[in-house]
Amino acid sequence: AGVALAGQSIGSPVWRSTLSFGEELFAGWRRMCELSTNSCQDEPRLRCGGRRKHDGERAEGFAPCLPSWQFDDELKKQRGAGSATDGDEDALLGLVLLLQSSSASSWPLWERTLSWTYESVRAFLHFNTVPNGRGRLTRLGSCWGGWDCNNPSYIAPAHFRAFKAFTLRHGAAFGMSNSTLHSEAEQWDDLIGSSYALLDDAQCDATGLTPNWWKPAGPVQARGSAGCNASGTPADEFGAEAARGVWRVALDALWAPSPASTRYLSRVARHLAGALDERSPNGFGDLGVDPNCDAVKSVHPGWQVTPFMYGPLSSSLLPPSASANGRLAERQRLALELLTARVASSKVEDYYSGAWTCLATVTLNGDLGRACDKIFARGCPRTVDARHA
Repeated sequence: AGVALAGQSIGSPVWRSTLSFGEELFAGWRRMCELSTNSCQDEPRLRCGGRRKHDGERAEGFAPCLPSWQFDDELKKQRGAGSATDGDEDALLGLVLLLQSSSASSWPLWERTLSWTYESVRAFLHFNTVPNGRGRLTRLGSCWGGWDCNNPSYIAPAHFRAFKAFTLRHGAAFGMSNSTLHSEAEQWDDLIGSSYALLDDAQCDATGLTPNWWKPAGPVQARGSAGCNASGTPADEFGAEAARGVWRVALDALWAPSPASTRYLSRVARHLAGALDERSPNGFGDLGVDPNCDAVKSVHPGWQVTPFMYGPLSSSLLPPSASANGRLAERQRLALELLTARVASSKVEDYYSGAWTCLATVTLNGDLGRACDKIFARGCPRTVDARHA
């Protein structure tokens, strides 16, 4: 809803209906927070529901800001305790976009939603990330993971930049001191730097592929390696978990391009273009693995026709790459055209594949790129979409 709202003209009928839908989604999110127990979020000053403007750093709320990761279908009872970082970061980015694309005059609960979102972003930094010296990594959720076990697809540098900008923009209005705001901004920067360091370690240089699960180098083990799978997906597979990490880095390249995102995406795009096969009915052959890279030993079968695989992969072809020229650039353009057509013809028929059809659509059509202006005061690059990549 936040992405859709950011792309609409303020006050238009579509904008109003999208805003209404976003309000309903926030109500559901808030209700899950209120029902969450055993959340491993025990700091009173980092709970939601109590802060108002100018309250300062002593404000205390009544509910955990990050909801438990699983509830029953009626949204009445939690089934699994502790938050899930991947869901938290995506939901919070949606709320940030929803707020930055509207105002207090737009809907009655805007101020309350701003307060809840502001506290939630701070809670994310405190409970869903963990430091090690100047390094900082995401955890798998508020109760587990970090330097012992991680997931490269949870790495979301664009989200972290957006959260940093959001807290700096609104922190003073909530009475936060300059020293606190500066300290938290540095922690977001540490998280972004360590995130790319993990990706550099986990990514196979020759293919650009990353594993579903990763044990990072750091205080627990000296060298990073695939392992500790926690959701039933093979640790050393480029699969349902790993593929979405490509989209997270592509979003960072669309909003704040850097040598780190370019390096990561150029490897993926080169390998994807190399898999083009005019003889195949799906247009692509297999995504091969590098036998010299232990991080990834297999690829999810049927990636060419699986939306949660080809959807996020398509985003790697969108940001311009200075290293692609001549024949490689032409093959990447053809790969982008083929995958864009595939995304456009996909139907939303289930949760996971349907979600990636939607996310790939708003990425390839430029909506997500244009949302940059809603979050950052300046410095957004020129928006690119699949027609003008």
